[in-house]
Amino acid sequence: GAAHAAGCQLAASCDLVVADRARATFAVPGLKIGVFCHTPAVALVGALGGGAAGARRASRMLYTGEPISAAEAEKMGLVHELADEGCADEAAMRLARKIANASGSQVRAGKAALRASSTAATVEEAYAIASEAMVQAVGRHPDGLEGISAFLEKRSPAWTS
Repeated sequence: GAAHAAGCQLAASCDLVVADRARATFAVPGLKIGVFCHTPAVALVGALGGGAAGARRASRMLYTGEPISAAEAEKMGLVHELADEGCADEAAMRLARKIANASGSQVRAGKAALRASSTAATVEEAYAIASEAMVQAVGRHPDGLEGISAFLEKRSPAWTS
């Protein structure tokens, strides 16, 4: 359906977005009633790459208030997967199950490291954050050790979390 105003902000704040290719639209229509969508703009600009590049990608939506299709949103990077008409819930659950099959603690740690490294001031700082996270994940976390052992032994891992 429609992800407009705060709904668009919510979608832009998500790690992954699955949208119905036929029904979903995205918009920040505040200017149509005389109010710029300042807070949705923060999430939208961030989702579209941040900085000046993200602002340029978001500007048409923010300045016109016109909705864009799910296909346009995917092309911009706001949507990660287009589902067939009426199948977005099913597609989202399929994606969620794939993530749920991984180590929960490793997913959480990976998300934290991804966020921290993506907002680092320099590429060197980003690599330092990512390197420390990798050491923790592989050498000091039971699920990291289990994953490597399972790979080497050609078996499915048994996660602790």
